[in-house]
Amino acid sequence: MTAELDSASATFDAVLTGLDEAGSRLEELTDEHLAGAVRRLAQRTQESGQALAVLQDDVAAELVAAADGTGNEPGDPVRIRIARLREHGHAPQRHGAQVTERELTDRALWGIDPMTGTTTDGENGTQHRCGRNATKFTSTAS
Repeated sequence: MTAELDSASATFDAVLTGLDEAGSRLEELTDEHLAGAVRRLAQRTQESGQALAVLQDDVAAELVAAADGTGNEPGDPVRIRIARLREHGHAPQRHGAQVTERELTDRALWGIDPMTGTTTDGENGTQHRCGRNATKFTSTAS
């Protein structure tokens, strides 16, 4: 009986050793796989960030062109006047041709400032105040 127990014990020890070796190899494979996955994710994130930066530049250029609505050159008198108004007041931001009908309605009914899209005033950070009439210019040349 002792010989059988010794044999079973040796077999059991061999199985445990095999499991330990398999577990170690599995850990190595898992580490390699995870490291590769992290490298691929980092590369894709960097590529996405670069693509996003290009898109942001394109959108920014489109917004500048759309904001003045003239399509004219930078030295155009209308464009210069709009830039000055933006620096010294709220007219283009709240009443410009780019303000949508929805923004006008939200301003008249709910006090939503078109400059911020919230009830916070875009000029001073307080509660936005306005009358019940919301108006806008029909074009930037107006």
